[in-house]
Amino acid sequence: MKFFTLLLSMAFATFCNNSFAQSITVTQSLQINLFLLNPDTTILADGLLVQFNNSFSAGVDYMDADKFPNIDESLALLVDGILLSIDRTPIITNDDTLFINLTKTTHRSYQFQFVADSLNHPGLIGFLADKYTGNTTLLNLNGTTTANFNVNNDTESQDPNRFQVIFEQPLSSPLPLPVTYTSVKAWQQNDNISIAWNVENELNIKQYEIEKSTDGINFNKVATVTAVGGNVSSAQYNWVDEDLINGEDYYRICSIGNNGSLQYSEVVKVDVDMDASDITVYTNPARDGIIRLQFTNMPAGIYSTKLVTAFGQLITKKTINYAGGTNVESISFNSDIAKGIYELEIIKPDGTRKPYNVAY
Repeated sequence: MKFFTLLLSMAFATFCNNSFAQSITVTQSLQINLFLLNPDTTILADGLLVQFNNSFSAGVDYMDADKFPNIDESLALLVDGILLSIDRTPIITNDDTLFINLTKTTHRSYQFQFVADSLNHPGLIGFLADKYTGNTTLLNLNGTTTANFNVNNDTESQDPNRFQVIFEQPLSSPLPLPVTYTSVKAWQQNDNISIAWNVENELNIKQYEIEKSTDGINFNKVATVTAVGGNVSSAQYNWVDEDLINGEDYYRICSIGNNGSLQYSEVVKVDVDMDASDITVYTNPARDGIIRLQFTNMPAGIYSTKLVTAFGQLITKKTINYAGGTNVESISFNSDIAKGIYELEIIKPDGTRKPYNVAY
C-alpha cells in the first residue's frame, strides 16, 4: 500500500509538472524519504515532496496533493490542518517551518533522508528538530542529509508531530534579532572543555542550550543555561563540559526566546588529544576578521605571529604570552581585505617558525 501511495504521488507530480510546465519552472525542492533502518540494509517506507516557486500559493489548493493513508508507516506534511504528500509553496524568504506528520510507526530504528535542490539561499540555514530527544540535525540545502532515529515504548517517541524542518535566516533577517552573539569560544582545560559566549542586545531570551557534535553536523543538547533576563545590553555566559571525547568536538549555542523562537551561534571546534602538542588554526576559513589559535601542551613562552599576503605584505601581527596547557588566542585583522589565501607565520620561543595557510 505504501508503494502504491508513492506511485500515486509521483503520478500526480508528473501530471502537475506537465500541465503547468509552460508557465512554472520548479528549480527548488526538498524531498523527504523515510527508510526502515536495519543492521545491513535500508528499506524505503514512504516519502513526500515540497516544491518552491513564487507562482505557488502558501495555502492548500489544487496544486498540492492530498496524502493517501498507508497500511504501515505513513509520512506527510501538515499544512493548514490538511495532510499532504506534495506541497507546492512560495520560495522561502524568511523564517519558515515544515510540520512533518509521521504515523503508524513501530518500535524500531528509522532513517530520514532529505534531498534538497537549490535551497542554499544566502544566509539561510535549515535543520531537523526532534522534539522527543531535543536533537537537531543541520541540513545540506543543496544536497543529501540523513538522520537516524528510534521509536520505543515511550508514547512521546511515537508522537505524530515529533519532527519539524525549520528554516532560518539569521544573517539576513530584516527584523531585529533577539540576541547578537559577539563571541563564542571553546577550549580544552586539562580534562575538561570550557565553552564561553558573549551576547549583546539580549531581548526576551529564556535560556541558552549548549549543543555538542562529533561530526559538525548532528548536534545533541548537553546542557541548559538560564538567561540573565531583563533585556540586558550585554551578558557573558560559560559552561564546562566534563565529558571529554578524544578527537574533534564541535559546539554551538542555541538561544530560546520566551515565545519559543530559536537562534543559533556559529560552530566552534576543539581538537582533543590528551598527549598531543600542537597549535591549531580554527575556524579556517577565517570569519569576521578573526583567526583563532588553540595552543595545546606547547612550551610556555612568548610566541610572535604575523599574517601576510602571498607577496609578503604584512596584514597584522601579534605577540602572545602563552603560559602552557590548553588555551585559545584570537588574532584580529581588517575584515575588508580581499578574499584569498594568506600565510600566518608563528615564531616559537626557541626561534623556530611554523607557517599556516589561512583562507578568508
